[in-house]
Amino acid sequence: MNHVSSIGLRRAGDAAAVIAASRMRRTPVANFRSVSELVIAVFMVSILAGAASEHLRGDRHP
Repeated sequence: MNHVSSIGLRRAGDAAAVIAASRMRRTPVANFRSVSELVIAVFMVSILAGAASEHLRGDRHP
C-alpha cells in the first residue's frame, strides 16, 4: 500500500488527491478493510441478482 500511496502523492494534481494519498499511507489496514467489504458487497449483489433473474424467468426453459 505504501507503493501505491507514494505514486498517488507524486501524481497528485490537487489537494484532495494529496489528502487521499496521505490517508492511504497512514491507515493501510483500514483501506484493505474498506476494499474487502466492497468486494464482498459486490459479490453478494451479483449472487442476489442472478438468483432473482432466475426466479423471474421461472419455468420458461426450452
